[in-house]
Amino acid sequence: MFQITQFLQESSNITSYCDQTFPGWSHDVTLRHWACFNGRKQTPVPPKVHRDPFHGVTEVLRMSYASCIETTAIQTNHTYTSFELNTLLRSLPT
Repeated sequence: MFQITQFLQESSNITSYCDQTFPGWSHDVTLRHWACFNGRKQTPVPPKVHRDPFHGVTEVLRMSYASCIETTAIQTNHTYTSFELNTLLRSLPT
């Protein structure tokens, strides 16, 4: 299950609603039983407003095969499986 916190973007301001989530999907290990859900914390949390540091930026960041390999070799918080790495690398320009 993967869930995204509720947010609203207005121009360069992003308001995070950390006590709520967008609707999401989950399933059991057999992939046969799916469910739709959304989350809301029982005790409200005040919204937080952030500024989007990339607001107005028109250039798109593209990762190349070489930079992906380099970054994967340097980082230490996640060990990619062969499947994850191959899937990621197939999606990048050479």
